Amino acid sequence: MLSWTTTRAAPQSAVHPVDSLSGPGCPVVQGEKDSSIYFSLRPPHLRLLHWISSLKELASVHLATSLNGTGFDSRLNNSLVPVSNHGRQNHSLTAIAGLQQVADLIGAEPKEVIFTSGATESNNIAVKGVARFYASKKKHIITTQTEHKCVLDSCRALEGEGFSVTYLPVGPTGLIDMEQLEAAIRPDTSLVSIMFINNEIGVKQPIEEIGALCKAKKVFFHSDCAQGFGKVPLDVKKCNIDLMSISGHKIYGPKGIGALYVRRRPRVRIEPIQSGGGQERGMRSGTVPTPLAVGLGAASELAKTEMAYDHKWMETLSERLLDKICSRLPSVIRNGDPEHSYPGCINLSFAYVEGKKKVLIPSLYGTFRFIAARHFYGALLIKKNLID
Repeated sequence: MLSWTTTRAAPQSAVHPVDSLSGPGCPVVQGEKDSSIYFSLRPPHLRLLHWISSLKELASVHLATSLNGTGFDSRLNNSLVPVSNHGRQNHSLTAIAGLQQVADLIGAEPKEVIFTSGATESNNIAVKGVARFYASKKKHIITTQTEHKCVLDSCRALEGEGFSVTYLPVGPTGLIDMEQLEAAIRPDTSLVSIMFINNEIGVKQPIEEIGALCKAKKVFFHSDCAQGFGKVPLDVKKCNIDLMSISGHKIYGPKGIGALYVRRRPRVRIEPIQSGGGQERGMRSGTVPTPLAVGLGAASELAKTEMAYDHKWMETLSERLLDKICSRLPSVIRNGDPEHSYPGCINLSFAYVEGKKKVLIPSLYGTFRFIAARHFYGALLIKKNLID
């Protein structure tokens, strides 16, 4: 499977994202037993970030984080530099401004948002915090088998504490079955945790329907929206989301900062997972990194302004890429529901190709290169005119 991503750069700069295999910087190296083809991808317009090896399947997840992964929008520097100099400005007020910008992007109130180190911590706080607080009355949690590892590991940790967890399967297109979800809810269910956009195949779960069902059943609904925040419209009230996890660098903000939305009315109670000075209304102790918080706020405001343009540009690129690949290669399968997916994540399977034979190595020059065996190169016919 393959994934591509773009940034907010001018469209004309990404028309020809793949270098010619015979061009400068893309040498063809002959191996002893087969040919090893190296080609570089010009970041940030096209990134091949991660291979997931599986039999006859080639996978890449551009939504994952890596050293050369999601970039940083240089336009945020003007917001970061003043607060990074540790002057005498009121850093608490500065951070509050960042909360307002984050809250505006999801239709929430600033008092309902707390800063974290990223979506992983937000997911841990949400899943473990809600489960433990209501453990005296409810000890059942529902999630899906395709959640992010931090959610699945949090659920496994809770199972070790005596909680019962239901891991719902997904259908062939990656979507959950709403009837299965409804049937899984029990009187002692305290939380349903289902991500919005899947980080591997880009499928979008019906969070409005899930939220309405959870509200009717009086069960808290948590959604990992790290991949959807700032990319598609989100409204916590419309979707009846009680807790939402957010990550800053997914919208080209600084790494090391994220947020957790926690509904106030009706109130959602959380047991803190770490002790300290009681910052963030007692839910997440620890000094807030003001420069990072400001960066997240600025990135949120920029994402809100450019969301419509970015989404349209993503659709244009994904349609172009799919058309070119599918018209030139046989037996290409798109994984995930094509109607309910984010265009910025394209996940493809190629017949007769064994993913375990593909290796991704980071280049010292800040790009990614992948090594393909001769038969794989021959099957894909990777050339510049594939995208041109």
